[in-house]
Amino acid sequence: MSNRRKFFAAATSGVALASIGAPLLAAAPADTLARRLGGSPSQGAFEALQGQTFSVVAGNGQRATLRLAAVEARPSAKPVEQFSLRFEGAETADLASGLHRLNHAQTGRFSLRLEPSGGNEAGIYRADCSLLV
Repeated sequence: MSNRRKFFAAATSGVALASIGAPLLAAAPADTLARRLGGSPSQGAFEALQGQTFSVVAGNGQRATLRLAAVEARPSAKPVEQFSLRFEGAETADLASGLHRLNHAQTGRFSLRLEPSGGNEAGIYRADCSLLV
């Protein structure tokens, strides 16, 4: 019974804090990225970064430098915006599929799931994004 009370107390205090505009800790990283991108991390925000380089740290500690080569729109309907980011790096940038930390001078650090997409050509990666707008 004590655990239920603690749960409900925590849940109601979280709702109360959110209703008065108190920032939630879980939302802080996304808000920071959105602020640095000049709004939300939208297709347009990433298009402004096209051609720029990002340093990448993989989960296993491997490092690489990737250039945002393209931002491609995907079919979607409101309230969802879907697009893909294509990154290119040196052929020695052989990152495994998964969540990687990216760092950029303008955006700072953020995490993105990258998938190798070059077929036989190494150093090409894709990130698919689906955002509520």
